[in-house]
Amino acid sequence: MKSELLWSAFWSRAGSVSIRTKIMGIVAISILASALAVFWYDYRDISTTLRTELQERGIAIGTSLAIQSRDLILTDNQFALYRLVKDTRDASKDVTYAFVLDAAGNVLVHTFDGGFPTDLLGKNQVPLEKPYRFQALQTERGTIQDVAVPVLGGKAGVIRLGMSEASISAAVAEHIRNILLWVALILVLGLYVAYGLASILTRPISQLAEAARAVTRGDFKWKTPPWAKDEIGALGATFNEMSEELKRKENLYLSAEDWEKAALNTIGEKGVKAVAVEPLARSLGVSKGSFYWHFENRDALLEAALVRWEIEESEEFISALETVDDPSERLRQLILRVSEGSWNCSLHRALSAASNHEIVKPVLKRVTQRRIDYVRKCYLDMGLSEQAAQNRASLAYTVYVGYIHLNREAPGNLPGGKVGRPYLYHVLKTMIPAKNEILEKRY
Repeated sequence: MKSELLWSAFWSRAGSVSIRTKIMGIVAISILASALAVFWYDYRDISTTLRTELQERGIAIGTSLAIQSRDLILTDNQFALYRLVKDTRDASKDVTYAFVLDAAGNVLVHTFDGGFPTDLLGKNQVPLEKPYRFQALQTERGTIQDVAVPVLGGKAGVIRLGMSEASISAAVAEHIRNILLWVALILVLGLYVAYGLASILTRPISQLAEAARAVTRGDFKWKTPPWAKDEIGALGATFNEMSEELKRKENLYLSAEDWEKAALNTIGEKGVKAVAVEPLARSLGVSKGSFYWHFENRDALLEAALVRWEIEESEEFISALETVDDPSERLRQLILRVSEGSWNCSLHRALSAASNHEIVKPVLKRVTQRRIDYVRKCYLDMGLSEQAAQNRASLAYTVYVGYIHLNREAPGNLPGGKVGRPYLYHVLKTMIPAKNEILEKRY
């Protein structure tokens, strides 16, 4: 349980960084771990080797000193013995001290300036059968390898030398500095190489993430570029296939007509400015990919939607009325259908409010002129003169435009339901002249 909590805490932090950072972190940890292992092994190996060399030098010096001093010990020539011991110490920087003991363990000569430290007498006792013996002593100056070499098998005495490990520590420290320098150089170089490789490896992943965001927005045109024939390349190719399939299915699900009708509904409810791709996609429950499959941009959709409005509420509407032979009946049905909502009044109002829009203006002008021309034709077919037909057609459309605005601005002035029937009959009687009126007044 505790391990799971620790892992969760670790991953909450490590998982929040980028893949590039993770790769660089792995490389840095690998380099440092390898360097630590090399450092530990190298430290032990060098320390052991140098200590062995120091001990071997101590044996050589002690053995040489034992050979040179035996006659001096036997003749009790302490002055010459002291000179020999002192010269031996001065000749080697590793020799910290030197002293000679007689067979009874008494100090004959020594090189200590401040008096002989008696506690050394009990240290490093050489067994009879041994040619030498070492003992590591901890002093204020660091570790000392005390070397004991018997003179004539211990019968004449013992040579004691103190071999300082200071040179070993200095050599090891210098070696450590060199190792650390190389580790730092390798770490910098490794991180630089890791950054470059990570950037190369993460570039297709970043492109794939961007493509996924584009698909989420509905832009199926975004494709991940080709990559190597590895797992990342296979992932990118699979993503492109998925994107194509999503685009195909969404295009089958939603047609251009659906988008056009949604745009017309939006215009009728909120105006021309409210027509935008993302809100329309949300209202239709799809992504924007379907839109860009059918239309290049928002203006293309607006143009197509207005053309649909023009065809459905003008051309097709008029074509349906043309099946009626009697012009008076055609005009009567036109008025009745318009009053029943065949023409989208809210849509017309919204388009009128945007009559200066570069896309709306020409379409609104064509539709208005087409409707007026058709009403004028009905009047002409009823027998009215050109001028009378034009006047009545303009008046009829003016009534319609006024009706759609009054219906929004002051709806209480337009009676509806059964109460509104007399008003509708009044409109029919006013707008459709009787035959005798046509014969009497052809204005």
